[in-house]
Amino acid sequence: MAGCVDETIHTDFKRELEYLINYDKTKEALRKIVDVPDKLIDLFIKIISQNDGKLSESKKIKYFSKLTEDEIEKMKLLVKKILI
Repeated sequence: MAGCVDETIHTDFKRELEYLINYDKTKEALRKIVDVPDKLIDLFIKIISQNDGKLSESKKIKYFSKLTEDEIEKMKLLVKKILI
């Protein structure tokens, strides 16, 4: 039991903390590219992270149609660089 607790504290928590720090860095960097609500930034990160760095055409049209192709490409590269 102590081994599991030790592993959780030293491995799992460390990875989770690193992810959260990188997530915040990613959001801040994305805000410098586009001025959109946090909700859309979170959605973008989620979609890109879950789809190996890709954004489907249908999701692009549905959620991010106001962004330019250049903005979307910069955002995808940023998410891939920091989080994936």
